[in-house]
Amino acid sequence: MIWKSRLGWKLFSVLMLNALIIIGVMAGAFQLSISQDFENLVREQARDRLEQLARTLGQAYRVEGSWEGVLRRPELRGLFMMQPSSPPLYSSKKKKDDDDEEDDDDDYKDRRRRIRPPRVMHISLFDQKDHLLMGPLLPLESISVPITVAGEDVGRLAGSIHLRGSDTRESLFLERQMLLMWVLAGSMAVMALLVAFGVSAYLLRPIRSLAGGTRAIAERNFTVRLEPYGKDELGQLARDFNAMAADLESFEEERRRWIADTSHELGTPLAVLRGEIEALQDGIREPTPERLTSLHHEVVHLTRLVEDLKLISRAEAGRLELNLRPVELTGLLEETVQRFEARLQQKGLQLQLQATPDLYVSGDSERLEQVLGNLLENVLRYADAPGTVRLSCEAAGDQVRCRVEDSGPGVPAELLSQLFDRFFRAEGSRNRATGGSGLGLAICKNLIEAHGGRISAQPSALGGLCIDLQLPHKPPT
Repeated sequence: MIWKSRLGWKLFSVLMLNALIIIGVMAGAFQLSISQDFENLVREQARDRLEQLARTLGQAYRVEGSWEGVLRRPELRGLFMMQPSSPPLYSSKKKKDDDDEEDDDDDYKDRRRRIRPPRVMHISLFDQKDHLLMGPLLPLESISVPITVAGEDVGRLAGSIHLRGSDTRESLFLERQMLLMWVLAGSMAVMALLVAFGVSAYLLRPIRSLAGGTRAIAERNFTVRLEPYGKDELGQLARDFNAMAADLESFEEERRRWIADTSHELGTPLAVLRGEIEALQDGIREPTPERLTSLHHEVVHLTRLVEDLKLISRAEAGRLELNLRPVELTGLLEETVQRFEARLQQKGLQLQLQATPDLYVSGDSERLEQVLGNLLENVLRYADAPGTVRLSCEAAGDQVRCRVEDSGPGVPAELLSQLFDRFFRAEGSRNRATGGSGLGLAICKNLIEAHGGRISAQPSALGGLCIDLQLPHKPPT
């Protein structure tokens, strides 16, 4: 469960905190925006009302001729004291002498019947000298509208809006919108909580699986595999883990086989030595020259096996010391063939040498000669007589390519990739007389790779096995 995982809590906390910050910022921005926009709307409406009221007061000023006459009208008190239920402005009538003034008076009376005080404003009246005539003192940021008569300013109206803390319809509408906004923000927070929980559980599942896999690897259970949960980085991590586990499983099997094979290869000559020596000690056998030669042969074989194991170990650890210098590979191949020519002819194997001269590589001549000698020893051990052995050496781009081929018998295709494994014998026998120690090709592989080259096995056109060597071509400077 996510609640039992510290990483799960961290993921959940990060996702939830991120969601809450976004929701809070959005809610705050929305609140600020709607408050400002709503207040601007109310201010515009209030300005429209003040302008309409200013025109009506201008008409009254034209009728009365002065502010003293206008202020004597009692219906103004309800207006400037903010009574929403105040009667219409100028409810009384006044006669005029000329016809034009009567027409203005009719228009004026119609306006004053329709103008009522705004619901959310304090209103004050100032004369042309900006003296307060009626209403409260208002702040400087209040709305101000001039009162004009015959193109001349005779005063002004000022209004101050009070939305907060009032019980007007506008204020109540704004409060309802704010309440709805915070309800929505709370709902989004609950949804973010559920989503964060689900996402944390989803992300934690492959991590928990990976943690279990690493514990299994630590317990040397290399057969464990993880299920990839998609094609993202976590899925790729699971696939990489499976590849690592497969490699470790292969290495573990190879290690066990290495231990078993090494113990077998060392145990056989040691058992022979022990039996022979105990027989000599007990007087069962006489220490004849033949028996001493047999003992010496076992010691030599055991020494060679230990040296081969040490060589492979140093090569795999990267501690093999090589005396690198320019080596003419064709000449080295010819020298090696001369040493084996008599033995090849004695076994009934015909030798074919096809080599291009002046092919240089940078290498240790003794180690390269050891590789060629091991390959020819394998030919002598496995090739049937009569038969053919072909050695070739040629340039292939920036590589020097050498091949050692025989006429058979061949190696099954499914076993070719295992020929360079330690102690591997294609015939499956543990008899050293027919199969050797199984380290020759493993040594060749390590030595060639130490020189920066490649070695591979493939079927030969002659019907047997072809060992292909490739080394970097480096002419002498």
